[in-house]
Amino acid sequence: MRIQSFAEHLHSFGIRVGSSPRKFGLYGNADGSDVSAADAVSLHNSDSSLSDIEDAVSSEALPLHQHSPAHLIQSECYQEHLASKSQTHQDVLRTLRQLEAYKTLSKADPATFRRLWQQPLRQRKSTSANRAALAIEMLGSLVLSCLLLAAILLHLNQVCTAIVAAFNLLQIWAWADGTSLFGRMMGLWWEESTWKHAAPTHLVMMAGLADLFYTCSTLGLGGRRGLHCAAERGLAHEGGSAFYRPESAQARDLAVLAVRTQLKASGAQKFRVLDALAGSGIRTARYLQQISVTEVWSNDINPANREIMLANASASLQAQRLGDGNAINSSEIRLPGLKQHGIHLCAEAGTQSCLISSMDASKVLLSTSLAENFWDLVDVDSFGSQGELVGHTLGAVKLGGWVYLTSTDGLSAGGRTPMKALQTMGTFTQPTPNTSEIGLRMLIGAAAREAALRGFSIKPIFSLYAPHGPVFRSMLQVERQKASQASPMDHYKFLAYSRRTGSWMVLPWQDLCSSGDRSKWALNGPLWTGLLHDAAVVRGMQVEAAELGWTGPSFPGAPIKAGSQLPLEELLKIFLDETNSLLRPGFLKLDDVAKWGGLAGPPSRDAFISLLQSRGFEACKCHLDTRAVWSSATMQQALDAIKDGLKA
Repeated sequence: MRIQSFAEHLHSFGIRVGSSPRKFGLYGNADGSDVSAADAVSLHNSDSSLSDIEDAVSSEALPLHQHSPAHLIQSECYQEHLASKSQTHQDVLRTLRQLEAYKTLSKADPATFRRLWQQPLRQRKSTSANRAALAIEMLGSLVLSCLLLAAILLHLNQVCTAIVAAFNLLQIWAWADGTSLFGRMMGLWWEESTWKHAAPTHLVMMAGLADLFYTCSTLGLGGRRGLHCAAERGLAHEGGSAFYRPESAQARDLAVLAVRTQLKASGAQKFRVLDALAGSGIRTARYLQQISVTEVWSNDINPANREIMLANASASLQAQRLGDGNAINSSEIRLPGLKQHGIHLCAEAGTQSCLISSMDASKVLLSTSLAENFWDLVDVDSFGSQGELVGHTLGAVKLGGWVYLTSTDGLSAGGRTPMKALQTMGTFTQPTPNTSEIGLRMLIGAAAREAALRGFSIKPIFSLYAPHGPVFRSMLQVERQKASQASPMDHYKFLAYSRRTGSWMVLPWQDLCSSGDRSKWALNGPLWTGLLHDAAVVRGMQVEAAELGWTGPSFPGAPIKAGSQLPLEELLKIFLDETNSLLRPGFLKLDDVAKWGGLAGPPSRDAFISLLQSRGFEACKCHLDTRAVWSSATMQQALDAIKDGLKA
């Protein structure tokens, strides 16, 4: 009798079969225990005949059928019966499970039951087909295991899930369809290895090791703690199934350094952060542990992320509380005015607290604005170009506080979707070589426009472009607009790129209708044309980074492409150089310099900077592009300097 055939017949009779092919378990018996295929075989190999079993079942000869197991144990007659047969109570229970299984099967289809029962088990010998089935199963497990481990090491969560799902689906299909080629091979493998037939021992052991290797490699899959446990600047956190990008660790470094600098400068004892799009909660965890903020509201629209967000927040609170005797208390609270999403998790320890919620970011920002519950920092790590969140964010921050905005809309920044850019950010874009710069200035410009509507002004603290994504980020300080201050629209203008000469020009609003041929210019705007960083804060960030010992990569061992990210200390130095107010908007790409100057190849960046400085121009490296420079010179002036340098 084949195991696969036996399991199929049990399934057709309505007896539920376990999911593992190693144990075709039958569930739902009277005593709540399992009945396995091994029980059936042990009964088949016993001295009992079919008629003896059927007679016992029909006549209920065993006293076990007339009493509950607990009652039988207390019966002296039953104990004497066990002693005379040299059996234990467990032996009797096992026999009962066997009888119940065959009783159910015989009643379901007596003819099939007799045919299967009378069919003798064939003692198989090792054949080429059997060996091939074992080898294919072993190699398949090894290949899947190697792919899965590679995906885990590369933090490719979706790939890991797909591999495991595909393997499970293949197994389920094979067990359900024993007539398929794969099903027959699986049947041969499981029958020979489980029923101890004459399969080659060494192949069985190798296949078992392969299966063990696959099982070990899948540890952690499907759990709420997920695949990756990241350590950013010494802070370990769990990612679970939430979106997590190790390349963005540097942006989180900058946020922590900026807030630490602000706290030292202001001497504030309390600092409250609203993390509106938290994901796995890594930003929340870093704010709690590395800045010691007093309160964080961590929100993500996906309810599946709540547990991992709470776990990461609690771990950070615990790290802060070590040695002070304060325990972490978690509870559920209800927020007024948010009935549809009223239950939230709250973790508290000492003077720190963290609120976890699963709501739409717009509702969170609007609710805190309406309640006049303003925050010192509002962090909105959005995906795409969610321009509507910019205004909501400015309404949730207190005056003098900071907002940390993010956009990943590279198509709009590159002028590929100009109408979308106009709709979401209020900026019309056209294709230019400086996509990274346009994306940042477009984001800051949207914040400047929304701030002006509210009578506020904004000042960039730092701005960061990262090529992965791409991602445009800017931390801005929001202040009330004063009559003595310049208009917030003074830096809200247009950037024009010459398609003839490669030059850039800042174009004020009043010059839009002036005479001249504008057909050769790619006009982008309105957008921010002012500085991208604040020099005083960047200097403080350098000091903080040195005190913390933060150098090099933010996430050691992360799969970050070489050369795609500057070391933190070098990045901060370039930030400081970029605060020079004499530098013109529109950086100069070295490839464009070679193109417009008719050079054989682009010049060296350091040599080009030195040349411009020797001619009296301001020039420095550009963090937006490693093959570009900022300068106070126009493209034509830079080309003239190169020509003069070649003549000299």
